[in-house]
Amino acid sequence: MEKALNAEEIGRRLRELRGVHRTLADVSYGSGVSAQQVSQYENGQRIPSAETVAKLAAYYDTSIDYIFLGQN
Repeated sequence: MEKALNAEEIGRRLRELRGVHRTLADVSYGSGVSAQQVSQYENGQRIPSAETVAKLAAYYDTSIDYIFLGQN
């Protein structure tokens, strides 16, 4: 059974990955995704595209599956 994408859960995982020691500006600079977009994703306002998740996954050194679905 396929798991539906959930903006709030994706946002929670992105906030967790960023932690308290990185700013939105740090993530933006390192990933190439604007700070405004990262904020919208973290707050569950938007679901990032696969291309954007690939950039964030590379920056955080995690899998696309973890960000989208919570699976490693």
